[in-house]
Amino acid sequence: MINLMKKKAPFLLRLTVFIGMAFFFLEILRGSYAIAQGTGAWINDFSLKWGLGLALAFIFLTFLLIILWFLFWKPEALQVLSKGIISLRQKLSFLRWIFALLLLILPIYIFQYTFWGLVFRDTSFRLFIWIFLNTLLAIVLTKDEKKLITWYPLLHSILLTSTSYTLASVFSNVKDYPFNLYWSDGNRLWDYSVMFGRHLYNYPADQSIYTFISPGRQFLWGLPFLLPKTSILFNRFWSALLLSLPYMIFGWIVFKTKEKKSKTWLFLGLWAFLFLNQGPIYTPLILSAILVAITWEAPLWIAIPLVAFAGYYAQTTRWTWEFASAVWAGVLSINRIQLKGAQLTIRDWVRAFILAISGVSLWLFPDIRIPSLLIIILLIFLFFSEKRWQLSAIQKKVIYGIFSVLVIIGLVVGNGVFKLFDIFQGIIASVQTSTSKQPLLWYRLLPNDTYPEGILGGLLIAILPLSILLIYLLYKKHWQPSLWQKLAMLASLLVFLALGLVISTKIGGGNNLHNLDMFLISLLFVSAIAWRNGGSQWFDKSSKAPLWLKTIIIFLLVLPAYSFVMELSPNLALSANERLQVEILTNHNTLTDAPIKSLPSDEEVEIALNSISTSAEFLDRKGEVLFIDLRQLLTFGYVPKVRLVPEYEKKRLMNEAMSGNTDYFAPYYQDLADHRFSLIITEPLKVTLKNEEGSFAEEGDAWTIWVAEPTLCFYKPIETFKSVYVQLLVPRQEPLDCSAYLK
Repeated sequence: MINLMKKKAPFLLRLTVFIGMAFFFLEILRGSYAIAQGTGAWINDFSLKWGLGLALAFIFLTFLLIILWFLFWKPEALQVLSKGIISLRQKLSFLRWIFALLLLILPIYIFQYTFWGLVFRDTSFRLFIWIFLNTLLAIVLTKDEKKLITWYPLLHSILLTSTSYTLASVFSNVKDYPFNLYWSDGNRLWDYSVMFGRHLYNYPADQSIYTFISPGRQFLWGLPFLLPKTSILFNRFWSALLLSLPYMIFGWIVFKTKEKKSKTWLFLGLWAFLFLNQGPIYTPLILSAILVAITWEAPLWIAIPLVAFAGYYAQTTRWTWEFASAVWAGVLSINRIQLKGAQLTIRDWVRAFILAISGVSLWLFPDIRIPSLLIIILLIFLFFSEKRWQLSAIQKKVIYGIFSVLVIIGLVVGNGVFKLFDIFQGIIASVQTSTSKQPLLWYRLLPNDTYPEGILGGLLIAILPLSILLIYLLYKKHWQPSLWQKLAMLASLLVFLALGLVISTKIGGGNNLHNLDMFLISLLFVSAIAWRNGGSQWFDKSSKAPLWLKTIIIFLLVLPAYSFVMELSPNLALSANERLQVEILTNHNTLTDAPIKSLPSDEEVEIALNSISTSAEFLDRKGEVLFIDLRQLLTFGYVPKVRLVPEYEKKRLMNEAMSGNTDYFAPYYQDLADHRFSLIITEPLKVTLKNEEGSFAEEGDAWTIWVAEPTLCFYKPIETFKSVYVQLLVPRQEPLDCSAYLK
């Protein structure tokens, strides 16, 4: 516990904190005043209920400020109160765990499942609720019979609330709502279905259905379609599960030590979820990292196939992940033990080399599998035989020198060197081609409309506390890696950092840290290395750490969840009365303010579904029906099983628009001119350009220029359902001059 009660903190620090809390409470009252004003005509436009509520809030916050004053300057005066609370806690016995559970669930329920989450959005108010509930939870979790709060229960309370709020955010889209909850929601569900559920569509069995998704993601998210029947609700639940549970499993595996500390081990898995969710990181890469983590202490006969499969699965999902598993396996092999000044043995290097080759060549490079296998076999022979040899250091060097020459000869004879050169050239060419087709928006590294913190700012927030903690462990020699171990870790971090920053600037991205996935996982691996090699022992004594370092540890738990706590809000269909209450309490101006966030009513959903179903079934007899968007309506049977048109899907159209791919759009424009489609179902199309202003401005303008304008030139809207964000288009009987698109 922070030693303010014992007056060990400097006077100036205590005074600064006290004044800061006073202003913080004033800010809470200011926000509460803004909500209460305008609710009635009792006093100063307050209703009686809200006026009394504001008065009670003032009294309560004043009481807390008085408690803080005694805590900082006369803690002995609080001993009676403290003993009374401790006595009550001890009497609660099992009931305190129920109370703790309520403290975790109640704010989530209020902010995410009632309309009050739209009212109480003020940052200071939510931060106060978080701090207050953390304090109560820490009191409940503390078992000490003499102390109100101790250090580790405080950390546990912060970690539990942070995890709860973040999980609530991840699962917030688990709904049976048939339309899109976000831009790519529906069509992603369609992508996932095709591998195992193509029977859901009216399409020739002898023709493949193209989807704009990698096999690695499609397989994992498509597993529910192996069931006889699945729903949109279950698939969204499955998606949320994939974006949470594997993160924890990875943490539990990578931080597992021989010492039996089940509680600490459990909480480390929760923290791993918090840290990695800052990306967030696609689950296939997490699964590859899990396989690599399993090999850390595994024998070679287990490690080699696991690393090989990890590399294969990663590269089937995203080509930028091709070398991740190999790098991680090599770094972990080099950091299996804490050397404390000793040198890595040849055996250590051989194991790292074996696993690095296994993670790349066996699966990724078919043309050099034979020389790769020969090299691995030779390396395994050396790895297992070295301990049996009674050789001097010079003799070992000679033997390994000869072995190195044989490896080079094997690669040359197997044409491996040239194949490797071709592969690296291909990768470089792929990067150049990708970046030349789709521009790099370097300004997104800095604060901007798309990402207020900017990539660099967001990354700094995500990794700064952990980086400080790791540097502290190194500086104080609680963790003592050798020079080569340091270089291996640093090199992997720098390479993945540089790659992630470049990819993050590509148009279509830059609104979060998900392209820094390999870097974030690498940093977690480094954290696990530090934990296993001295960090665990240090943490057991962290209650005696200086105040500034304890603050860093708290930030390590708080910062990953901060944005989720602030953004928790209901995704509900509000009744007319609820909407009116929200408008009054938030002083909402229907003319100038953005619409209140809510789902459409069941009646609006039913009207839109009926119209889409009727139009699609009728017009399917006259021509093809193109679902540019909302293909999940076909997947889950919300509309009749009309003929599927796989091409011209929204995400693919957007990708090609960002590349300015005229060859791709030429047949699309011709199909529009030929009125191939009797009906097009899409999000509402607009022809207004953002001109580099606003969130995703470049992407929005690319969509307008390449998709919206040409489509609206040949087709016209017949119905637009704003509440569900859907538009129906049919061919223009009197076409406009669209010749510019048919060159």
